[in-house]
Amino acid sequence: MKVLLAILLSISVAVAAIILVYYMYLSVASSSVGIELLEILPSGSNRSYLLLKLSNPTPMRMYIEIRGVLYVNGVAVSTMSIPIEVPPHEEIVARAPFMLSENLGKAQRVFVELRGSATFRCVGIPLLSSISFTKGLDLRGGIPVSPCYISVVDAGFSPSIASVGQRVVAWADLYSSDKCVARVELRILEDNALGPDVPMTLQVFEIPFPGEHVVKLVWEPPFPSSGNVRGYYIEVLVNGTEIYAMPPRYPPRLRVVTTPVSTSSTTTSYLPLRIVDAWWSVGSHRVWVAKVGQSVSACVEIVASRAWSGEVTLKVMRDAPISLAVTSRTFSLRLAAGSSATLCLTFSPPAPSSGTMRGYYLVVESGGKTLYISPPSYPPRLRVVP
Repeated sequence: MKVLLAILLSISVAVAAIILVYYMYLSVASSSVGIELLEILPSGSNRSYLLLKLSNPTPMRMYIEIRGVLYVNGVAVSTMSIPIEVPPHEEIVARAPFMLSENLGKAQRVFVELRGSATFRCVGIPLLSSISFTKGLDLRGGIPVSPCYISVVDAGFSPSIASVGQRVVAWADLYSSDKCVARVELRILEDNALGPDVPMTLQVFEIPFPGEHVVKLVWEPPFPSSGNVRGYYIEVLVNGTEIYAMPPRYPPRLRVVTTPVSTSSTTTSYLPLRIVDAWWSVGSHRVWVAKVGQSVSACVEIVASRAWSGEVTLKVMRDAPISLAVTSRTFSLRLAAGSSATLCLTFSPPAPSSGTMRGYYLVVESGGKTLYISPPSYPPRLRVVP
């Protein structure tokens, strides 16, 4: 009995020590999470939204509960309680609705202040850490012009690794449930280790919301990743306000090499074929999430560097420990030098993403060689919900 009690006591002490160390780490980590007030979005009579940016530089997924009182020009106008989830090493933009007794005129000077506290919790662990804060935002010259709340569902490069001068597609998937027409800038910047990052190119879109829209920019990287230039990344701005910057990881940021690369995991020395784009669509809209039983088109765009004819097989695979083909289709192609073809097949996802079955991905094969395998991230792989 004494031995059992000693064992139980040792286990209890060890568990208590682990919890104490973890709690201390959570307290330190939560203090590094950034909370920034961005702007106010007018959204109808007296009802507005406060836009906040939260940055999580830690390796842990943070669940944050922000509670506080919002002041406009020194007058308390609303209490707030906002639950937010922030992935590790990422930034997100969230909005909090509040009511005003009168409309904010655009010629009016507005000072917004949020006084409150943020409580932090990590995945599956009910340990809490709290900090108090006061954040202010001086909107001189009137209310910023963002017309509605727009979120970036995801963004990326295709291919995820490229060579200098190769055709690269930068894309961003935007969604809003609000009704507006927004001026969206898709930017590519050079990621510099020393000195400021350098804008390389951009494209502007006028997009009607509500709904989901994918914007694309085709570009050819001029410099390889080496020394000061780590690579390239994407920013999204709405009416001049930055709402998204690609997380500082490779991937999703674009690494560029000096020698030509294939977008596949297996190089093909004799086939003059290259996959330059791959996507999923429902109807006429590109998607990265679909429902079980929904009709989904799996598509790739293939380019021939010289004249070529033969067969190409497009497969949809289950992303599971044992990868099985859900469906496949073989196409007979005859391509002139520099020409392209779009290959699509339609399928209905039979099972949702859950547990070890993460979703679905694409494989392109020809002549016994693999031309393309979807990068192992979501997106571009397809997640399926019930």
